[in-house]
Amino acid sequence: MILKKLLATLAFVLLCFGINAQVKDSTLDLSTPKIYEIGGITVSGIKHLDETVLINVSGLTVGDKIEIPGEPIRRAIQKLWEQNLFENVKISYTKITGDKIFLDFELVERPRLSTFVFNGIRKSEGDDMKDKIKLIPGDVITENLLMRARNTILKHYNEKGFLNVHVNIVQTPDKTKENYNHLIFNVQKNSKVKIHEIFIVGNKEVSALKLKGALKDTKEQGKLRPFTFLDDILRSSISTIAKGEFKFSEPFKEAAENDFRFTFLKASKYIPEKFAEDRIKIIDKYNELGYRDAKLIKDSIIRNDD
Repeated sequence: MILKKLLATLAFVLLCFGINAQVKDSTLDLSTPKIYEIGGITVSGIKHLDETVLINVSGLTVGDKIEIPGEPIRRAIQKLWEQNLFENVKISYTKITGDKIFLDFELVERPRLSTFVFNGIRKSEGDDMKDKIKLIPGDVITENLLMRARNTILKHYNEKGFLNVHVNIVQTPDKTKENYNHLIFNVQKNSKVKIHEIFIVGNKEVSALKLKGALKDTKEQGKLRPFTFLDDILRSSISTIAKGEFKFSEPFKEAAENDFRFTFLKASKYIPEKFAEDRIKIIDKYNELGYRDAKLIKDSIIRNDD
């Protein structure tokens, strides 16, 4: 009697099988592959999806003869997983009658979007972002959806000069709808990154002022330093006289460039994409002036937290 019970228990263990989609290399819990005819397929755990469609997606059909464990079950799991609709996928059986096996797809759906809000920005900015991220209530909340929304917000503020913006997304369950979540986008813009000063080195034939003027979207912050201006003129003039020269236009021009920068009405925000485009304009200016062999050797950016 004890031997019969042991054999019965062993037979039950060998017939049970399942695949958890979170473990991609998992195998069926059967010691010896066997050919079964699919006698029926059911789907459990779904709330918003069509059972017939999911069975069709799996590629398995009632009447098919498949080897278990084998490739058909693995492919079915993979196809269901690729829909990106589930947090977990498992295929088990409900019963075996002779050579017929009855399968059940045990699925855990991903939550769907109920509502979403923005924290940390003005209402008008939030309304603008809603149009950009294009989320619709009922959307399945996937990692791809969250990443796309976050990247859209980051890009939006980067283009406005907020290069240190942070976005934190929080999900909270909707207590009025089963398996629906609210999304909260916590946006911390931080300060804009502005261009304090642009240095151009190695330009012997074209002045830095003229080259800076060729930069369309890369502008320095304006500055007004009248007392420093007078000091610079005096110092440059003394240096010029010491050389035996009496041309004061260059010292005056240099001091004016260093101490008076009337760009208050022009944006000085740093945008990497615009800077990359403006780099080319420096060479275009040289070419325009007849210097066909001009090259931009390198550029660098130094962060100034003052």
